[in-house]
Amino acid sequence: MRTYYRGPGGLVTETHFVRVEGRLFSLDGLRDVGRVQRRDAYFVPVVVGAVTAVAAAAILALSVERPWAWVVVAAIAVGAVVVLSRSRLTYSLQATYQGVETELCSTTDAESFAKVCRALNRALQDSQFR
Repeated sequence: MRTYYRGPGGLVTETHFVRVEGRLFSLDGLRDVGRVQRRDAYFVPVVVGAVTAVAAAAILALSVERPWAWVVVAAIAVGAVVVLSRSRLTYSLQATYQGVETELCSTTDAESFAKVCRALNRALQDSQFR
């Protein structure tokens, strides 16, 4: 049996996709395979808080008319950028398996995710020609 991928994202063979915990999916039963990217759950509240903090600091800086106030605005803006940059993307491979929406794998590692996707794509294409 040909193995297309074996790693932290699972196992892809010529007939099956096997998740890390061992759940087995027949390639013949997979439909509507797709990729989804999402941010951490706290991303939107952090964006709202960061924009609010920078806007409030800017309004305060305009009202006090002191040069140091703009340093505070810049410091808050830099802090917001640092916090937002720490929010990771989660990559998810989803499909319909025997009529049920299923998550095949999920990771924050873009390179590993790309390898799993390429392997599954090759396996699905090859299975069409058998």
